[in-house]
Amino acid sequence: MPDNTSFNESLEKGTILGDGAMGTLLYQMAMKHDTKPVEELCLSRPDSVRLAHIEYIRSGATMIQTNTFAANRNKLASYGMTDSTSLINKAGIEIAKEARRLTGQQVWIAGSVGPIGRHLEPIGTVSLVSARKFFQEQVDALAEGGADLIILETFSDLREVELAATAATSACLPFIAQMAFGHDGLTSLGHSPGEAAAAMESMGAAVVGCNCSVGAAPMVSTVSQMLSRVSIPISAQPNAGFPTMHQGRTVFGSSPEYMASQATRLVDAGASLVGGCCGTSPTHIAAIRDSIPTRARPKKDQLPSRRITISTREPFLSSDNEIPEPSTFSTKLKEHKKVITMEVDPPRGFRASSELSQLEQIRNAGVLDAINIADNPRAQRRMSPLAMATLVQNRLGMETIMHLALRHRNYASLHSDLIGAHALGIQNIFTVMGDKPRFDNYVNPYTPSNLTTTGALNLMKSFNGGLDLSGEPLESPTAFLKGASFNPTAKDPDREFRLLESKLEAGADFLLTQPVYDSAAVQKTAQKFGGFPIPVLIGILPLRSKRNAEFLQNEVPGISIPPEIMEAISSSSDPRRTGMDISRRIVTELSDTVSGVYYMAPFRRYESIIEFTESLDFA
Repeated sequence: MPDNTSFNESLEKGTILGDGAMGTLLYQMAMKHDTKPVEELCLSRPDSVRLAHIEYIRSGATMIQTNTFAANRNKLASYGMTDSTSLINKAGIEIAKEARRLTGQQVWIAGSVGPIGRHLEPIGTVSLVSARKFFQEQVDALAEGGADLIILETFSDLREVELAATAATSACLPFIAQMAFGHDGLTSLGHSPGEAAAAMESMGAAVVGCNCSVGAAPMVSTVSQMLSRVSIPISAQPNAGFPTMHQGRTVFGSSPEYMASQATRLVDAGASLVGGCCGTSPTHIAAIRDSIPTRARPKKDQLPSRRITISTREPFLSSDNEIPEPSTFSTKLKEHKKVITMEVDPPRGFRASSELSQLEQIRNAGVLDAINIADNPRAQRRMSPLAMATLVQNRLGMETIMHLALRHRNYASLHSDLIGAHALGIQNIFTVMGDKPRFDNYVNPYTPSNLTTTGALNLMKSFNGGLDLSGEPLESPTAFLKGASFNPTAKDPDREFRLLESKLEAGADFLLTQPVYDSAAVQKTAQKFGGFPIPVLIGILPLRSKRNAEFLQNEVPGISIPPEIMEAISSSSDPRRTGMDISRRIVTELSDTVSGVYYMAPFRRYESIIEFTESLDFA
């Protein structure tokens, strides 16, 4: 989508692709036997909801809808969750925003609002006043969370649509208004497509349309009827066919290929926004993406314009004046929350399935705030950290800290890597010189880099100010969180302090340390500063054996193990457990001194982070 483009303008310029069914996907991922509403997953399983959004974004959706369809006070009352109404809706927005940031894609976030779940008076028992309050509470929470727009979907009563539309207008957000039409071409209360479209346009809708109830083919006629009565864009989000029961499961019969062919018909009939409803999956959306034409919406000069501009609010798009959202990890550090990260080595080959499988288990344990992606550790040939970080963020929905080893880069390649990382949603960058290659690793181990860590930090600082390497303006500023190394137990502390001063001046936002085994030395260093000037994540590498400790002490630069620690490991009958206990004790002793833990799994046993955090006292 082009810069400085409002939602209405985007619709005029080309077709917007919505996502598919959230409920269908989430039931498969996380709710097979759960009796709670799917919206509750925003609180109990945000990782699953985030992954669902990411799947749809990866499939090509340019607008995603929050997992809040039934998150109104009336529907949540059935589950005793009325007090969670605002919390669920705000969480739904935050999860969608995080998915957008992790993928680096400029997608619209539509706050999903469905009917309240009971008929209005005089048919039902819900008063108009009560219904309006239900909608206003939900829409206000979505707006406060940062929704780009509101989507009212699957309504059958125009009076209820009007109440929800009033709430959206009050919140100063543009809104899409959609109703569900059956195979007879009418809503359950008898509204026709043309009648409904004209009424919803008069309510101030930016888009009117239809969703749910039927498959794609019957919806073509509905779109045509709506188009004849309005001057604003039309949306269509059909089901994946008619549902049937098979072996106790609800199954929708439309294949991705069939829905893609019907999506083309919907666009030809006049739809400017297409997506899917019940039964549609990321595979369906990807097929639609590949089939629908991209073209400007045809003008309808013969119809009077009744468009109402509801909001001038811009979405999360690049613009000269807009500062991108900071990463979640950055926000946690600024809010002085304790964080735990873990380093992961990319694979030697081009498949990362083993690493991703291990990380999926760790993600499910919920013990990490971010994954550090190493850059050719020990100067060995591995997958690039940019590729690995992208895989982790897109496939697992876990935030990453991408390491950039500068020894084998120059300014031009660093410039490209950083711009590419930010475009892919990778905002946390740790700069380090990197290990020198050995002659037996490469035919020519020459490293022509003219970079320093302060140079890389200054470059990101410039990017964050909206300027490139040559001082020319970027299309928008970046939001990099800039990390650097620091050794609080260095043998030459004066030199280490001088280096740290230059890194701080260059704009470092956080520091990662080498593995630490002497908490008293770290506290002494912190006292010299009157407390560390920026967040420090203390390096933790649990010792596994006496031989392991001797190797680190004698062959790894920058690591110092006190005699009492060496003695404890050497004399222990269970050195692995002793090593874990020592590491936990160090973290506990430094809990008031440092901001987080940078965990390095011994011998790439990544699952050890779960054991490490089980009884960790770090708050």
